Amino acid sequence: MKKSIGRVVLLIGALAARTVVAQNNLPQPPLSTKGTTSATSQPDYILQNCQETEQGSTVFGGISPEYMIKNYIQNRDNHPVELTSIKNVTVIKLPTHGKLIDNGLYIPEPNYFGKDKVLFMAEFEGKRYKIILDIHVVTKVDESDSPTTSCPPPKLIKVNGK
Repeated sequence: MKKSIGRVVLLIGALAARTVVAQNNLPQPPLSTKGTTSATSQPDYILQNCQETEQGSTVFGGISPEYMIKNYIQNRDNHPVELTSIKNVTVIKLPTHGKLIDNGLYIPEPNYFGKDKVLFMAEFEGKRYKIILDIHVVTKVDESDSPTTSCPPPKLIKVNGK
């Protein structure tokens, strides 16, 4: 019996400060100590984002923490954001029901359907962002002209009135 494996491209490879592990059973990746971003430092903002993927297929077009910040701020403030201005992107929590592999793919456990989560930290314009990527592994992603989705729109939360 052949098992299906779903994948979603997270495109989290280009920056040198980023750490990704190939297997969830490996130790957590070391966090970057460059700049001010660390797992213990309080973020200034929390950016919540979501991506659907089908079990048994590969979804291209991907999401990266840099693009999540860039797209949210560009849409909200209507001013361009350079990807190179987003620094010190680090994985701080790996998914529970799948794994990240070194080329930036998320692979859910075989026959898993449901929600998973990956957490990142990043810096942009002197502020620390905690990026929460909810991953919904579904039977079929609606790719019609007016799709329905289990994902809410992205949301930015200011932490402690900073």
